[in-house]
Amino acid sequence: MPFAHRYMASLTLSAVLVSMCAFVGSALAQPVPFTKDPFTDVPKTHPYYEAIEYLRKNNIVRGYIDPADPNPQGATFKPDNRINRAEFVQLATNPFFLSGESMNDCLQEHFPGDSTFVVFTDVFRDVWYADEVCIANIKDLVNGYPDGSFKPGAYINFVEVAKILSNVFVLNTEEEPGENWHWPYVEKMGELHAIPPSVYRLNSMMTRGEMAEMLFRLKAQNTSKPSKTAAQLKNRYE
Repeated sequence: MPFAHRYMASLTLSAVLVSMCAFVGSALAQPVPFTKDPFTDVPKTHPYYEAIEYLRKNNIVRGYIDPADPNPQGATFKPDNRINRAEFVQLATNPFFLSGESMNDCLQEHFPGDSTFVVFTDVFRDVWYADEVCIANIKDLVNGYPDGSFKPGAYINFVEVAKILSNVFVLNTEEEPGENWHWPYVEKMGELHAIPPSVYRLNSMMTRGEMAEMLFRLKAQNTSKPSKTAAQLKNRYE
C-alpha cells in the first residue's frame, strides 16, 4: 500500500481512538503555572533534558501536578506522552517561535460576531486552543481534513510536525505533489539536524519530549546534536 494510503489509514485509526479519550489526561493531571524548577520526571540524563529546560526557562511549556497528591514535590513534564494536534499548534504558534503575531486578535479580526466554529467544524470558538488554530490557519501552517474537521485530539505524527515547523521557521520548503508531499520537509529537518534520534518512522506519533527537542534545535539553531537523517527514514512507516 502506498505511503499516503497507509499514512491516512493509521491517522484515521488514531483519530478514532483518541476521539474517545482526547484530553482525558487533563482530568488526571492539572496544568500548573510556569515553574522556576526543573521537572521532576526529566533528569539531567534524559536525552531531551536540554531542550525541555530551554522551553521551560523561556516559559513555553508547563508541567503537571497530580491533583490526588496532597503534598506535590514539583511538576512533571511527561516527556514520553504523545502530543495531539491542538497541543502542538498551541506551542508552534507561540510568539517565541512565530514572531510578530498577536494571538488575542485573531478571532476578533477574522471571525467576528457570534460564529460557533473557528475554521473547522470541530473547533468551537470557546475552546482553549481556538486562538492558536485561528493563527495557524491564517498563516497557512495547518490544513484540515476533507470532511472539514481539524481533529484536535488526534495525535500528531512526525511528517505533520516537520511540515508545520518548516512553515513556522520559514525554511522555504516547497511541497511535492502527490503521495510524496512530505519528503522535502523530512529532508529539510535532516539537513538541520532536527530529527530526534528516537523517531524511527515517518508516521511515528510524536512525544512531548521529541516535540521539545525539535523546537529547541530549530529555534536555537543547534546542529551539533545527533540526528536521524532523511535517508534513514525513507520509506519507513508503521
